[in-house]
Amino acid sequence: MTRGDGKEGSRALLASVRERLPTVLLEAESLLWSAYLAPLLRAREVAHDMQDWTPVAHQRIEEFLGECAAGPRRLSCVPLIDKSDLRHRLASFLRPDASPYQRFWAKATSGTTGSPVQIPFAADFYFDHLLLTLPRIARRAGLSVPGHHASVAVALTDYPACADELWFDCAGGRLVLQLVVSPDDAGMLEHLGETLRGLGPYAVSVKPSLLEWMCDEAAAIGQLDGTCAALACSGSDLDPALRSRSEAIFRVPIIEAYGLTEFGIVASECSARAGLHVDGDVLVEIVDGTGEPVPDGVVGDVVLSSVRNAVLPLVRYRTGDTSAIDGRRCECGRLTPRLVRIGGRSMPNFRLASGRTMSPVRFQDIFREFPVAEFQLTQTARDAFRLVIEPQPRRRVDATALAEWVTRKVGEPVQVGVQIAPLMGRTGKFERFRVET
Repeated sequence: MTRGDGKEGSRALLASVRERLPTVLLEAESLLWSAYLAPLLRAREVAHDMQDWTPVAHQRIEEFLGECAAGPRRLSCVPLIDKSDLRHRLASFLRPDASPYQRFWAKATSGTTGSPVQIPFAADFYFDHLLLTLPRIARRAGLSVPGHHASVAVALTDYPACADELWFDCAGGRLVLQLVVSPDDAGMLEHLGETLRGLGPYAVSVKPSLLEWMCDEAAAIGQLDGTCAALACSGSDLDPALRSRSEAIFRVPIIEAYGLTEFGIVASECSARAGLHVDGDVLVEIVDGTGEPVPDGVVGDVVLSSVRNAVLPLVRYRTGDTSAIDGRRCECGRLTPRLVRIGGRSMPNFRLASGRTMSPVRFQDIFREFPVAEFQLTQTARDAFRLVIEPQPRRRVDATALAEWVTRKVGEPVQVGVQIAPLMGRTGKFERFRVET
């Protein structure tokens, strides 16, 4: 693993990748990858993906419950949990027999539904989440993924807590470059386009807010056809209009995927684009407001169960998202259940008076800089925002300091109104960032 910190570190890392890529790939070819083994492994993975593994996932989860010293033994008897449970009693969900070294790997949730939570990962799950997700998404979508040493993927993020990282998968000879981009850095745009064209990744992962920013700045980034096979989009709702616009601008297909930090990517599209196929080691339930299951095709709350992360197995975890299940055979031939009509994950960009497009993710830093339990930021005009704050118990916040902080984060003159009001007792999906303009 290689890391780069800050804008200069990021550019140095990318320059190093471009310079050393042929050497690294040659080492991968000679030491780690067999031209005979790769096609066999790919064929096995595709065949596995065609089957419905729901009964197996159910059995594994109940076997895990049977191993627990206390609590229900049957899945249907397990009470629903959600992110607030992780936030307040994370230790109670950690697997007792997990080795201490496994808990070193961790990643913070995005914080779109509450203060970010550090999710501990088992090492094998963490590397699978980073290294193997993109090729799996691409194959399921029917795209050609290089099976030889020249497999490179790029994961774009604008989350400030992340760092630029370069990972090498010894088993598969794949390189994964995680790149933290800043929409405020004008030089990053051209550099990003040059890097993608220079590396030629088979896939690039991006969330919708970053995809919208890339579309707005397409002239600086340039077209990506012939550069990568696809853009994989997850993290929040993908607007159909944004998808069509992106495919027209960059001339590559957009693959929609669904996942959470707590589970990794759990579902993605096939070539038929008729819903998102659920991974075989994840069990999905759709329930109503009382927690009772609803029939296939009926929209309800998404509940996930999986023991794929040995450090933090989660059973009957209410995601806060909505969807319906389609259990029929897909046009692609797969029997796996599909998530359709996913909703409740909106994170709109803010468009400012200067014409800039700004991702709201930068405002998550408020949890680290102020005693805030929850907040909601609404853009009421191109140059005006309303910030609603619920302070932490027995703590006070300075409204003037908060307004000045928001203005600094925006980076241009804006009016900011601050209100102190309860937000934690809300019902339904919470929209932390809203646009009323």
